[in-house]
Amino acid sequence: MLAVVLVLSELLLAARLDSIVARVSNRLASVATTVEATASALDAAADAAHSFSATVDQVQPTLEEVETTLVELTSTLRDLETNLGTISIIGQQPFSGAAQRIGQVGDRLESLHARIGGLGDSLPDNEAKLTALGDSLTALATQLRSVNAQLGSGEIEEGLSELVGILRIALFLLAAWFAVPAIASLWLGLWLRRALEPG
Repeated sequence: MLAVVLVLSELLLAARLDSIVARVSNRLASVATTVEATASALDAAADAAHSFSATVDQVQPTLEEVETTLVELTSTLRDLETNLGTISIIGQQPFSGAAQRIGQVGDRLESLHARIGGLGDSLPDNEAKLTALGDSLTALATQLRSVNAQLGSGEIEEGLSELVGILRIALFLLAAWFAVPAIASLWLGLWLRRALEPG
């Protein structure tokens, strides 16, 4: 009976885990799109900062767009960090490391957001700050593309799929572990019954 319960539990757990894998994959695809858009916006802002020539007014709208995009991306990354950090499978949190790295990127984006806000106010007075910002934006765009490559590499999805496979095998082996003694006991009971029956 316990083996049947374990097999049913395995089927239910596998369905639930497949659902989690699908949700994480969808969320990662959404984040990857946002990360790429943000990296493009950062590249655009960096190009504008490096090619400072005529007026600072041309850079201001780009910085405002980057600032808005950074707020959205930071929010999305915080959601992903929370979601990945709370996934618990049999008491383990296999994505806590990925959540921590995503949180670190979120921290960098918040820091950059604060710098962009401050720079926007003093931009007309300090061209050197604009050049430094351009360098920072270029570096961050490169980092974001690296994160995007990691998100798009399928590592997280593969890790989840492997974990689901391992859990299925473990539950199957556990069910077999309980089923073998049950089947042996049933066979022994039938054998004893036949052996002890008269005639």
